[in-house]
Amino acid sequence: QEYEWCLEQTILKDGAPWDANMILDDGGDLTELLHKKYPAILDRVHGVTEETTTGVHRLLDMLAKGELKIPAINVNDSV
Repeated sequence: QEYEWCLEQTILKDGAPWDANMILDDGGDLTELLHKKYPAILDRVHGVTEETTTGVHRLLDMLAKGELKIPAINVNDSV
């Protein structure tokens, strides 16, 4: 419960969704939350970078289902 609250605070500024243009994610939780609860933010987001193997798998699953609404970059394999 505390984790979910903290995750949501990365989206909210003074209780309102912030004006983000890029998402840096680690595990895919933030990307999933934005897609499910704050989809209007995605209209301004240019893309997401994902650091973990788990997060990349989640992105690929979303892509296969046609649910991924922004470009994504796998930085897990970058050097």
